[in-house]
Amino acid sequence: MQSLKPQLRIHELVPLFMLPSSQGREVKLWDYKMRKNLIILFYHGGECSWCREELKMFAENYGELVELETEILAISSGGLDRSRSLSVELALPYPLLSDPEGRVIEKYTYWRQNKKAAVPSIFVTDRYGALYYECIVKEITELPERAEILSWLNFIQSQCPECSI
Repeated sequence: MQSLKPQLRIHELVPLFMLPSSQGREVKLWDYKMRKNLIILFYHGGECSWCREELKMFAENYGELVELETEILAISSGGLDRSRSLSVELALPYPLLSDPEGRVIEKYTYWRQNKKAAVPSIFVTDRYGALYYECIVKEITELPERAEILSWLNFIQSQCPECSI
């Protein structure tokens, strides 16, 4: 795996944002504060077959994420209509967020100006918005396996004794 230089610092709070979602509402990062751990996934878009597989993998494992009090927010530069149709087509239980100008993308990862797309990246935060893990790669096939993401979420949960009551 060939990781790119991180944009954010571990244990610092991730930048807040508000984006339109495939579920028909604006998603504000603040809405998850003190309620959910987060996986923030940046992907190329619905035309990318590997991206679709990544989105489906998270959907198939959504029950495990819910048990770990985690929500996934998947962000692309694709338009909202495309995000809605992709969400329905793949039967995704989590929102796809649209950032066509790349304003949020640039705060977290890299923006490929020539392709108008995000560099594939994944971020894992605790319920307070503190970053525990980030991975920015050149190709989506290089993103970490499900087990690695789950191990970070289990670690985060172990840091919060009152969360497992």
